[in-house]
Amino acid sequence: MSLTKCSNRLVSALIEALMFGAKHGHIEQSERLLAALHVLRPDFVELHA
Repeated sequence: MSLTKCSNRLVSALIEALMFGAKHGHIEQSERLLAALHVLRPDFVELHA
C-alpha cells in the first residue's frame, strides 16, 4: 500500500490524536504526528497552514 493511499479513517484518527495532544501540551508528540500526516497526505493543504 502506498503511504499516500492510506484510509481516510486512519488520517482522521491521526488528526484527532494530533489535536488532543496539542491541546494537552504534548507538543513534541503532536509535531511527530503532524510530520507523519505530511508524509501520508502531502497534498492536504490544511496541514500546511
